[in-house]
Amino acid sequence: MNDSFVDDRLVSLETENTALRDALCKLKRHCACNENAHQDTLRRTMVYENLFTQSPDAIVLAGKNYRYLAVNQMFCRFFGLSQEEVAGKHVADVLGGDRFASFIQPRFDKALTGETIEFTSWLTNAEGEERYSMVKYVPYREEGGEITGIIISVRDITTLKEATDALRLAKVIIDNSPVVLYRRKAEPPRELVYVSDSIQKFGYTPEDFLQGKISFGELIHPDDIERVQEELANFAIGGASNYVQEYRLRSKSGEIHWVDDKTVAVTDEDGVITDYQGILVCITERKQAEEALRLSEAKFRRIIETAGEGFIMTDNDGRILGVNNAFAELVGIPRETVRNHYPWDFGTSNSSGFIKSVFTQLQSGYSQFETQLRRPSGIDVSTLFHASILRATDGNVLGKMAFISDLTETKKALALAEEVQRSLFPHEHLDIAGFDIAGRCLPCEGAGGDYYDYFPAHTPGVFGVVVGDVSGHGVDAALLMTMARGFLRMRAAQAGDVDMVVNDLNRHLASDLVGSGRFMTMFYMTIDTETGGLQWVRAGHDPAMVYDPVEDAFSELIGRGLPLGVDDSISYTPYAHHGFRQGQILALGTDGIWEARNAAGAMYGKERLRDVIRYNSGCTASQILDAVYADLDSFVQDCTVNDDITLVIIRVS
Repeated sequence: MNDSFVDDRLVSLETENTALRDALCKLKRHCACNENAHQDTLRRTMVYENLFTQSPDAIVLAGKNYRYLAVNQMFCRFFGLSQEEVAGKHVADVLGGDRFASFIQPRFDKALTGETIEFTSWLTNAEGEERYSMVKYVPYREEGGEITGIIISVRDITTLKEATDALRLAKVIIDNSPVVLYRRKAEPPRELVYVSDSIQKFGYTPEDFLQGKISFGELIHPDDIERVQEELANFAIGGASNYVQEYRLRSKSGEIHWVDDKTVAVTDEDGVITDYQGILVCITERKQAEEALRLSEAKFRRIIETAGEGFIMTDNDGRILGVNNAFAELVGIPRETVRNHYPWDFGTSNSSGFIKSVFTQLQSGYSQFETQLRRPSGIDVSTLFHASILRATDGNVLGKMAFISDLTETKKALALAEEVQRSLFPHEHLDIAGFDIAGRCLPCEGAGGDYYDYFPAHTPGVFGVVVGDVSGHGVDAALLMTMARGFLRMRAAQAGDVDMVVNDLNRHLASDLVGSGRFMTMFYMTIDTETGGLQWVRAGHDPAMVYDPVEDAFSELIGRGLPLGVDDSISYTPYAHHGFRQGQILALGTDGIWEARNAAGAMYGKERLRDVIRYNSGCTASQILDAVYADLDSFVQDCTVNDDITLVIIRVS
């Protein structure tokens, strides 16, 4: 062995070492790039998953076979079920066969024909509470338009709870695949001159390639070989010094593996490409994960896209990044023109500032508010916003989002309920045998649970007066008030003293209300127009006030008694007062009057009410009533009134 041979061998080894170092450096850079791409894919999916899981609505996706494909946590919480009890189960197995057959399936099947079904209904949650809910059945369409299931959303419009995450990804994708190093000649037949031992992952040894037992091209998937060869030819023609390819390889056992092939040209001292060396990274798991994430992303995106509620997503400054079709239809503007606007751009002159204030100050948590949006046609739309911060699973803020409900039909229904309730109150002030009577009710939510009435009793010359207050506000309280009014009028027209009437009313209400947490306070009295005698029952209500202008003194018609509907076995005690004299004034009201607050937080109070009655004692009942409401309005000014306000004035004329 001569010195020249040794020198040549040393040079050859040094060249190979340099190539290996270069390859390892490229491998490190490649892994870092793969990890960044993988994290970007995960973050995209997290956005769509969080849009679904953070919804304040209970949302499910059910297949055409009536089996649940996806449910959010709000659905499970509402019905007191776990994900394991729902996922993959038939709707009838989860919510009951009778309910499914009579109530759910007809609407489900109708929605499968392409029609969106929307209705409101009383639903019972896991705690046994009756919740008035807006339910929507929306066809779930694949990208080709085929209906493959139904999206069912349940919005609790009695009280809203902030939705929490309902779904979690169970699988964490780790890109830590083995790497194959290789080197091949640049000129045909481009034989391999080096392959690392990690090629055994595919069932072959380096010798299988180096000894010509098999060519690398034979491993490439038949569907990819033409593309790979065409890309290689183009790289060669263009003199590319490095390039990247992705394709599939078949292992010796027939398994299919996706690989990422990063190739770098090796040149001689004249710059001529002599070899190509590369790094093969198995990306099968990444490809599978990307496909799964793509499908998951598409599913969550489709849920948002086809939801019946409007949806917007903004950056931290409130600039709109995306909306669904429902929001574009809500504001009457093409979807493509909404992006880069702000939510308050679609408000009215009165609501824009308010919407901007809410979104600007929304830094954490959740905000629910009603407001008006205006379409380009000039039509104002009443809406309910559910706005919140959108966060990734690591807690980082991604932006802000809001679901927007069109309240147009709801407002119409409430207006109708308010009109119906107003028709049940006395239509005019009365002057009965020297008794001047006036009453008024102002509900805080259009329709309310306060009640007043005056009517002839069973005994000639006697008439009844009643003021009641149902717990809660809104339509549900108004319905209970209507039921109580109907029974009381019917019962008062029959024989019996005031305690007998109230006892029967209590038993009637308790049959429906016991255990529900609902109740009704009431002050019911009768007045004998000949003697001026009073009889009353106080069922948990504030005492009536009596003002005597001769003595300039107030007294109260007191008595004991629990609210109605709490216990059907209660017997109420009647009380009496004789000598209701000329000039005296009797006031029956609800706590919405004296508990009303102004901007400073001070309550109106009974003393101020007494002062107004005293000052206007020489006026008619109607004038005294006007004076009280005017003074109350002056006291609260622009502050929101949170309770119904009812007052009846009776004056002996």
